Amino acid sequence: MFGRESVEALANLATLPRRIPLAKPWRAANCHPQDLPIAQIARKLRVSGVAVRTYLRREAENRERLRTDAERRARKRT
Repeated sequence: MFGRESVEALANLATLPRRIPLAKPWRAANCHPQDLPIAQIARKLRVSGVAVRTYLRREAENRERLRTDAERRARKRT
């Protein structure tokens, strides 16, 4: 079992998703760093290349938002 401090530390991490990610965008985000072409990721997920690019763009936007939120919280603490 976790202690109260551990649970609070986990809750304050900016990298944890607020919701369970959907399968296709999550798989696309995990295939992209492996240098798979967009077309190959699309075939693997059975979606269009446009859908894969949209998944990747949204993932990048979410990461940027989480990063800026974490920086903002860090500045408030000091």
